[in-house]
Order: sequence, then C-alpha cells, then structure tokens
Amino acid sequence: ARDGGTLEGRSCRALIDLDRVPEGAESFEDFSSRAIAALPAALLPAPALLVAHSGLCRVLRHHLSISDNLHSVPNAVPIRFSPDYSGRWSECEVTLAALRQAKAKGETDLR
Repeated sequence: ARDGGTLEGRSCRALIDLDRVPEGAESFEDFSSRAIAALPAALLPAPALLVAHSGLCRVLRHHLSISDNLHSVPNAVPIRFSPDYSGRWSECEVTLAALRQAKAKGETDLR
C-alpha cells in the first residue's frame, strides 16, 4: 500500500493529486516503481489472480497506458487487465452478467 504520510487514514480523495506528496508520504512514482518491480514475482506462473487496493489498479493503468482519468476503482469488483492482438491493454469489470454473456457466446477462455 502507498504510504499516505500525514494523510494516512483519511479519504483517498486527499491522495488523488499525484504531483503533490504529503509530508512523510511515498510519492506515486516511488509507489509505482515498487509495485511494478514486484509484479513479475506475483504474476508467475500465469494466469494469476491479484487481490489489491485501488492504488495498484491505478499503477497498472498508468504502466499499461490505460487512460485513468482519475475514475474510481469500485470496491470488491474483480477487474481484468488484458491485451488485445496488437498488444494494447484494456481493463474491464468482471461481473456475473459478463461471465454469463461470455458463456452464452461459447467463450471459455476468459484470460
């Protein structure tokens, strides 16, 4: 988790300004570097399931060049990050309705 410094325990809205680092806090760049460095060990062997907070989702969006627009990450909703055939990454919420729709289309590989 990103260290919020003097803002630790307060609303995440206070941490949204990625250019401002509160006193005693970890910068977004430092948090991103640490998170990205840990991913290979966490994701191999693939496929893997990561359970994380919204901070890591924001890091992944940034690292994979997915537009974030500071839109919030929903609580307790699985999010799937996947590349298309050109290598461009996207994210989508994995909902029961989406799984049922994929099953109805005969899609069995949901990686």
